[in-house]
Amino acid sequence: MKHSRPDHTPTLESIQQQFKTWRAEKTGREPIPEQLWEAAVRLCRDHPPTRVSRILRLSFNDLKHRLPETTPVEFSEMDFSAIAGPWQLECRRSDGGQLRVISTGPLPDLSRLLQDFLT
Repeated sequence: MKHSRPDHTPTLESIQQQFKTWRAEKTGREPIPEQLWEAAVRLCRDHPPTRVSRILRLSFNDLKHRLPETTPVEFSEMDFSAIAGPWQLECRRSDGGQLRVISTGPLPDLSRLLQDFLT
C-alpha cells in the first residue's frame, strides 16, 4: 500500500484505490486497517463525510464516530427589520451542506431554521 508524503494531501480517488486494493487482497472479514480509517478521516477535512463514506463504501456512522469533535456554533443577534423587497440567505456548513432561502418582503424568524441547520 502506498503511503503519501506529509506535504502531499491524498485525493479522494487515491484513497478510494487504496480501499479497493485492500478489499481485493483481504481474507475473510478483516477489520479495516487503521491507516485507511485515518486517511478517510483526513479526507473529511476537504469533503463532506457523506460523500467520503459513499465513495469509500464505508458506514457513515462508523466514519462519523471517528471524526474529531467540532467546535460548537455560536450565534449572534442581527437586526433585519429594515429589509424590504427581494432577499436571499445562503449558508454553508463545513461538511458541505448548503441552505438557500429566497423570498420577498419582511424577513421571517429564521433563528430556529438556522440553528437546526448549523448544529
